[in-house]
Amino acid sequence: MIGLAHEVARPELIGQPVNRWLKDVFYSGKPKINKEFLVKLRHKERLREAIVNSIYQPIFSENGNVTGVLVILEEITEQVLARRKNDNDQQMLALAIDAGELATFYYQPATNLFSGNQLLKKWFGLSADENLDLSVALSVIVAEDRDKVTKAISKALSKDSDGHYFIEYHIQNSTDQNQGLYRLMAEFFMIRKTNRYA
Repeated sequence: MIGLAHEVARPELIGQPVNRWLKDVFYSGKPKINKEFLVKLRHKERLREAIVNSIYQPIFSENGNVTGVLVILEEITEQVLARRKNDNDQQMLALAIDAGELATFYYQPATNLFSGNQLLKKWFGLSADENLDLSVALSVIVAEDRDKVTKAISKALSKDSDGHYFIEYHIQNSTDQNQGLYRLMAEFFMIRKTNRYA
């Protein structure tokens, strides 16, 4: 709407900080960047909430005076909502794992590194921030169970496998030397580009 003030051309923004930002940028000559800003926009004669990234860039004349403000908007509503849902799902999963006293693990074949949550690390006698080589993890398994665990892992990681892994074995960690019987049920899935399993 050429020739109209922004407040007149876009009355839906009255009461929102956008007009103030435009004036601030115009009079200060300093750009403003907003990330994940919630704004109400007109859509089919109604207002809808949108989440946007925005840049307000002053436009200068040859003599250095601000003659206008370039506004660049990127709507990211769907991406932010999807991320928030994923974050919520992860929190719910973490709560379920904690409530069920479940151990979880992560294995990366390329580096042979094996890691897990706090409960799993406690079982294996690891500190909170410690990862370990899979061979070290296997060494905590009592000798009579170690071979069957190694074979079960190899089978679960093979290309012909459906990725399911279920086994019982005894662990004797180096911290307290106590033995415990553990039942492990897992499904390996491959993140193909990075060759990781979880």
